[in-house]
Order: sequence, then structure tokens, then C-alpha cells
Amino acid sequence: MLVEAMPLKDRLKRLRKAANLTQQALATQAGLSMSAVIHMEAGRIPDPRGSTLKALAGALGVTVDALLSEDEPETPPAGQAEPPKKPRKGKGGAK
Repeated sequence: MLVEAMPLKDRLKRLRKAANLTQQALATQAGLSMSAVIHMEAGRIPDPRGSTLKALAGALGVTVDALLSEDEPETPPAGQAEPPKKPRKGKGGAK
């Protein structure tokens, strides 16, 4: 029996709902526009940039591999997605 791979748009939506996030909340936590999340879930952005995938995965509390996996996504416990960490600034910058 051949199992069909779940498209990114469907995995993204399933993971977002499992994390109890709205599209707006996911966009905010990932540092993306709500339009980007809406378009990805609609399949209008089938191949997003690596940085976008990393931001989404971080906001959803999963790895990029889990987000891209062709298997059924492992969903984090509801409400357990951690907000993305802010980038660290370099040591001893110019004053």
C-alpha cells in the first residue's frame, strides 16, 4: 500500500492547530507576516526559504526536519510551542 506524502501546507496547518495558535499568532511568534502564513497554508508558497522554515519550526516547537518530514507530523503538546529566541548580538561591539 502506497502512503501519500502530506504536503507542507497540510503539515503546517496541522502543527499550528495542535499548538493552539492562530495564523496571526504563528506569524507573530515566527517573525513573519500573517500573509506569508496564510499563503503557505493555502499552498501558494510551496517551497519557502530555509530561514522561513526555521522560524516556523521554532515557533511551533518542532525541528525543521519534522516540519518537512513526509510522515505524519509529531505534534507538540498543546500550548507547548516555545516562542523563538531573539538573535544574540556579537560580543564587544563598537560603542
